Amino acid sequence: MILQVRRSAFADLAEAREVVLGKAPGDSTFTIRGSETGEAYEAVFVVVRDRLVRRRVASTVFRDEAWEETRYSYTEGN
Repeated sequence: MILQVRRSAFADLAEAREVVLGKAPGDSTFTIRGSETGEAYEAVFVVVRDRLVRRRVASTVFRDEAWEETRYSYTEGN
């Protein structure tokens, strides 16, 4: 599978150290882990039917207190 993801979905993620691909029934994920110490983050991207549908970026230090989530939607024909 070739997935094209717009640069804007990941351009703000600095100092990427690791990319992990995952597969679950009905969807796929890829995770980018980056930076170190207090600025470390984990960004999880969820792909359904070859379309990016969600991105969640969380601090690895304060995982439940510091995170953001973006949901992507598409119109018919796109």
